[in-house]
Amino acid sequence: MAKKYIMVFASNSQAAFIYNELDKIGINIELVSTPAEILKGCTKSIIYDSKDNDVVINEVKKIGAIIKGIYTINNQNKYVKA
Repeated sequence: MAKKYIMVFASNSQAAFIYNELDKIGINIELVSTPAEILKGCTKSIIYDSKDNDVVINEVKKIGAIIKGIYTINNQNKYVKA
């Protein structure tokens, strides 16, 4: 089972945009509400396989999105800053 990352964005619109861009190129991705354990508020995040990290980072850089952090999701669904 591949390790999963969750990337937290500064705005919902940036998260939705990057989700759509990554979905278009076939990346297995989920758009989710940011867990309260990571950040209080109503932001969105994406969850993706660690093997796709380079592609995700490159797409984020292309659009100039602001990220609040990247976390790994461990077996107990706990979040650890990557």
